Amino acid sequence: VLPDTTEATWEPQVRGIRHRTTRLTPYSLSNILFKKMLPDNENLFLVTAEEPGVLVGYRLNVHSRALDKVFARPLTTGIMNTDGKGENLFTVGQAGIERINAANGSGSPIPFDAKIDYDPRGEVAYLFQYFWRMTKLKFYQPDMHGRDWGALRTAYAHYLPHIHQWEDFVDLLSEMAGELNASHMGSYFLHQSALADSTASLGIYEDPHHTGEGMRVAAVLVGGPCDGARSMVKSGAVILAIDGKKFTSNEEFHSFLNRKTGMPVELTVIPASGAKPVTQIVTPVSMEQERELAYDYWVDRRKALTAELSHGRLGYLHINEMNEVNYQHTVDQVFGESRDKEAIIVDVRFNRGGLLHDQLAALFTGNVVAGFVTREGINVGNIPTKRWGKPTALLANAGSYSDGSIFPHLYKRLGIGPVIGARTPGTGTAVWWITVLGKIKYGIPQLGAKDIKTGWFENQETVPDVLVYNHPDAIEEGNDPQLEAAVAELLKAGKGKIDKNE
Repeated sequence: VLPDTTEATWEPQVRGIRHRTTRLTPYSLSNILFKKMLPDNENLFLVTAEEPGVLVGYRLNVHSRALDKVFARPLTTGIMNTDGKGENLFTVGQAGIERINAANGSGSPIPFDAKIDYDPRGEVAYLFQYFWRMTKLKFYQPDMHGRDWGALRTAYAHYLPHIHQWEDFVDLLSEMAGELNASHMGSYFLHQSALADSTASLGIYEDPHHTGEGMRVAAVLVGGPCDGARSMVKSGAVILAIDGKKFTSNEEFHSFLNRKTGMPVELTVIPASGAKPVTQIVTPVSMEQERELAYDYWVDRRKALTAELSHGRLGYLHINEMNEVNYQHTVDQVFGESRDKEAIIVDVRFNRGGLLHDQLAALFTGNVVAGFVTREGINVGNIPTKRWGKPTALLANAGSYSDGSIFPHLYKRLGIGPVIGARTPGTGTAVWWITVLGKIKYGIPQLGAKDIKTGWFENQETVPDVLVYNHPDAIEEGNDPQLEAAVAELLKAGKGKIDKNE
């Protein structure tokens, strides 16, 4: 029985509501953009964005659970509403403002004539004031880090009459935000020109010392376009031409790969053995994909170096971002590849941040009190089973950002293990992003992490227990002094077999 909705004092009966909660849809709908109960109180109107770029409308009967597709049309916007009776949906379509019949999905354009007086200078002045005001209202410290935010507005507004490009405007905002000396601040112009260059990648490292014709390959990235048992592109091979075009410099080499991502190209290659040139078809990847391959290459080299220096006793783990995917990877590495290691080096150098410090702190502070043992006396698993109970050492540097800087602070504060590497600037804030006009992005640190003893994490440097800087010459030679120091520290602490719980 429905309540008498004519009574203004009616309130939902929340007592026991969890027993009266049920799922309406037969399956999960992706990205629901709009939902509204129709006036009959029996049908729920849903609009979803589905792949690839399709706007789909559904009518769901809340009693029978019948889900009927009303319409499907190209997705142009997520802004929409219905009329008072729920008979029509209004949205912005390819023909402008469109009316979509909720019963049959038919659509029709709504003619309109709208004129505005556009004042570019006024728009820029308004946006400047808007971003200034949002910063004042949302910045995590009301004292604005001790800066006179009003005076800064006056000083930077002086430049507004001289701004002619959006790129200049976002730079002005970034300069003003920079006066607060806070992380997660700045402004960006979101514009990718369709005519811009887009250089593809072959997934190789070039030999900078090669002086002959073509380009000599120094290394091939595993999993890249040129990686494979039958590939002639290996370390020492020379690429002479791309799609029949010879080149004499790296500049020409990269220009021949412009806008070639995902498109097969023909390479003319002199094999590393020095045999006659051969041709090979490969499909270049994007620069973003190349960065992922290069990252995997970097991690694999550090795993190998750790195993070599510790004679297989230590495990190595790199966490590049504080998110669920990386936590799952961490658990896999800790209780998989490193399960039999005496200790683990946890590397958060160049970590981009996220929100994972709690889980990591819990994971690496296990205290083994029991185990699962076979009849032969072999320990096949510790208790607790989901927490690491052996020693760890943490690698951090100035590139450990956001939550990547919070974790080193907590790691040292809790005494989990030694911190090795470079000084880590405190960038412990949570950012609130604003996007305006679809082209201006502005960040404000709205929350700050605060230690109950030492205060704000922001601008509080974490000094490692073992301070080591990686000199460029060492990096060029393929060495990693910080990692070497971490291995030495764990082996020294172990004095033989390492056991945190002895």
